[in-house]
Amino acid sequence: MVATTSPQLSFLNAVTGFGAASASGLPAVLDGLHAAGLPSPSVVTGPLTPRLAERLRALGFSDGGRRPIAWVDLTSIADRPSEPSPGRPTVIEMRSADERMAFLDVLIAGYATPVEVQRFLRAEHSAGAVRCFTAWADGKPVGAAAMSVHGRTAVLGGAATLPHHRGCGVQAALLGHRLRAARCAGAVAATATAAPGSPSARNLVRSGFHLEPRTGWNRPA
Repeated sequence: MVATTSPQLSFLNAVTGFGAASASGLPAVLDGLHAAGLPSPSVVTGPLTPRLAERLRALGFSDGGRRPIAWVDLTSIADRPSEPSPGRPTVIEMRSADERMAFLDVLIAGYATPVEVQRFLRAEHSAGAVRCFTAWADGKPVGAAAMSVHGRTAVLGGAATLPHHRGCGVQAALLGHRLRAARCAGAVAATATAAPGSPSARNLVRSGFHLEPRTGWNRPA
């Protein structure tokens, strides 16, 4: 569970993994958040039985739409060789402190978010475990994407492309590079999230990811 009082970071307020084993504990979580003056979170679930869906409705939640999670078996795709082609962006891992700062600048410019979200993105992607990658075209950075490895699973983090370079294969190049890097790091699976129907979701599917259905349930403040 993640909770924040910032309106601009409200997308972080979420409880995940709700199911039969955890359903009985949700009311206490909601009561605790309310007592602390924190907003009600969304609840993200996999497929639910009618009984569990009714329990959420009884707590004031309603179906807020799809929030799929993507996963891929790296042993089936990550050893495919890269296929350089004219005009395809080059991807470089940013390792030094100065390089990582440059990565953050590109990532934030690509997201074009409010200042408070920018601060969150900088903090989130400054963690030592986060690996940072930047795509380059004609000697200039055009996109950025992150990754971290937890045990044998790679989590693909934030990814953004500068506005004038969208639709040019930047994120496809970054995705392929990260998958190969994850396999080299010993990961056997990778996971990511993307909005349904978005270019990011289509890139994931084209790269062999499976989209597992999940639903976000919301409750009025």
